[in-house]
Amino acid sequence: MDTDLINFAARVRDDISTDLDGPGEGGVHRAEALTRLFIDELIEDPRSAPFEDGEVAHYQNARLRASGFALSDAGDSLDLFVTIHRGLVPPEFIPPAEIQTAFRQLGRFLERTLQEENPLHLNLESAMPGYDMALRIHENRQYLGRVQLHLFTDGLVRDQQIEDVTIGRFQVRRHVWDIQRLQRHGAHQHQPQPIVIDMQAMFGQSFACLEMPANGQDYGACLTILPGSALARIYAEHGTRLLERNVRAFLQAGGGVNRGIRQTILREPGRFLAYNNGISATASAVEYVTLPDGRRAISRIHDLQIVNGGQTTASLHRAMVRDRADLGQVHVQAKISIVDRQRMMEMVPLISRYANSQNKVDEADLAANDVFHVRLEQLSHVIWAPVLTDGHQTLWFYERARGQYRDAEAQKTTPAQKRQFRARHPAKQRFTKVDVAKFINTWDGLPDVVSRGNQKNFSAFTVRVGAAGTVDVNRDLFQRLVAMALLSSAAGGMARAYPAYRANIVAYTLSWLVDRSEQRLDLDRIWREQAVPEGLLEIMQAVMISVQHEINTAPAGANVTEWCKKPAAWQHIRSLEVPGTETLTAFMVDEPISLLQTATPEEDAGTPAPPMDDSSAGTPEQLEVLDEESTGETDATPVPVSMSVAALPQLETAAE
Repeated sequence: MDTDLINFAARVRDDISTDLDGPGEGGVHRAEALTRLFIDELIEDPRSAPFEDGEVAHYQNARLRASGFALSDAGDSLDLFVTIHRGLVPPEFIPPAEIQTAFRQLGRFLERTLQEENPLHLNLESAMPGYDMALRIHENRQYLGRVQLHLFTDGLVRDQQIEDVTIGRFQVRRHVWDIQRLQRHGAHQHQPQPIVIDMQAMFGQSFACLEMPANGQDYGACLTILPGSALARIYAEHGTRLLERNVRAFLQAGGGVNRGIRQTILREPGRFLAYNNGISATASAVEYVTLPDGRRAISRIHDLQIVNGGQTTASLHRAMVRDRADLGQVHVQAKISIVDRQRMMEMVPLISRYANSQNKVDEADLAANDVFHVRLEQLSHVIWAPVLTDGHQTLWFYERARGQYRDAEAQKTTPAQKRQFRARHPAKQRFTKVDVAKFINTWDGLPDVVSRGNQKNFSAFTVRVGAAGTVDVNRDLFQRLVAMALLSSAAGGMARAYPAYRANIVAYTLSWLVDRSEQRLDLDRIWREQAVPEGLLEIMQAVMISVQHEINTAPAGANVTEWCKKPAAWQHIRSLEVPGTETLTAFMVDEPISLLQTATPEEDAGTPAPPMDDSSAGTPEQLEVLDEESTGETDATPVPVSMSVAALPQLETAAE
């Protein structure tokens, strides 16, 4: 067996053990951790992701079984997961009969959730694992157009060609992701297919346009008017892959349907072109044909990316799916900039920036965001954790890109080097950029945003970093992020006592503690001690009991995870009075702690190396409203131009 595969399987096993970080964590918990690992690995690169995001939600009885799911925002695309965990190194082959049994159980789970009479969720308590998954699938059954089943395993599967099956009205594709396929996916041995839009094949026609040849410039361009139905169908097929080069466009698409856009689609579709600014897009090439009347027309677009107009595109798709809207009278103007593929990485961010120049947030300035993470990574190499009783000093490893820890360990060629690496970088002492987004948004009172899932939370965090300008990434910030990692790990361990909604429980518990302390929790003490004080753990336990109860009861039979994504959920939870928390002041400092602070001009003018001093200055960041293309369709309710970032979730969800 390939040595690289054996090492990869060992690192996956170690990752799961580290995540659980406790003896006796068996069966279900390890399968859940493996499901989370597969989801995170597969969505790391949107260009090759088989689905946009996913949630872990274990359910099993004698006949039914499911480990998680991914449901698109519009509710028209469903991916269901089932996981087989072995934990063996080297990995062993899974018997074909076990593969087929798992797929049958997952298929029956889907059937039960879709049925009109006595669907599965009516037979489950809301606090049971799988309740929300079953409810959400049932609620969206009428909108579903694509369903896929995925099997995840840390074993090996000889025959991965699993036939499609028919379940209800759906032709369901089935996919096997074993440990070897996951390794290849992470190594990018399967390059993502570029997005090619063949107008004739998809729509039976080419679309007339006004072409601007390059004429010696480093780009070309064309202007066209697309039917709304065509744009909606393109989004239905390719989803947020159309937006992968632009975080702002991604957030526009994920922020729900703008009410103004929706009302125009439903009530005045013929005026959509007049009211809406349209979209700006890029492509590596556009193929043209000449129509019988002599006009030029677009027949095929290569590497299509929407850099402005994400919410317009997503709103059209959602209206088509959920409102069954007739888009026959809707038309959208489109400007397509044609950039050579070799210059895409240079040109597209600039096109995006200037296409959004009316908004100060732009696309959150991905370059500045990269600097934030690069500086954190640099700090992780030089800031040693305090020496504890064993006299051994260690580092906390920051993964700016997923898998860096594994890769760094794999570069050590001898057993002695590997032991030295693990001694210096214990597996449990690492955190990722996704974790940082959770920590800071949790600290700043945004557990509803954290509850939207890793991908959307990280994108919202990216906007915050861009809005804050040059963030002061110094020793204090790094050490306090480590303290948040310790708090989060402790809360995660406690939450394993509950069968469902653990991620939501953790986010809301920690946000309650931070909010009630007025952002004065003593993170520096946690860093110094490399542990959460026992008294604070007792308070956390009391808070978590109340939070778990409210999360399970406050929605009153509604979808719990969807409720947790709403600002109203946080307003409800933060108002809780929890007995047994009166001693919280013993774990607080005098002044509030701000994790995202703007660097002073002196700090910003220095060298690219991270500042190692403790100085920081700035005011709370202000975030420009992510309005739909600024001068395009807007919500009927006037919105102030600038506001605290805490208002962002309300704005994004108010459109519904």
